Amino acid sequence: MIPFLSDLGGADGSPAGPASPAPRRSVTGAALAAPSVAAGGDRARKVLDGLRGRDRQEHMRDTGTI
Repeated sequence: MIPFLSDLGGADGSPAGPASPAPRRSVTGAALAAPSVAAGGDRARKVLDGLRGRDRQEHMRDTGTI
């Protein structure tokens, strides 16, 4: 059987370390987003609604501004 390089240890005779580093926890984009970015997303949604040709009354009803 051929040993893996991780089983052999270091070139200086030091013992082998772990085969792989500890898994890293991923951070979602929502956790990184600042409150101002989240508010900007709401503004972008309102702009896109306007670009889609929705009438003003329907837009205001959907966004809760009336």
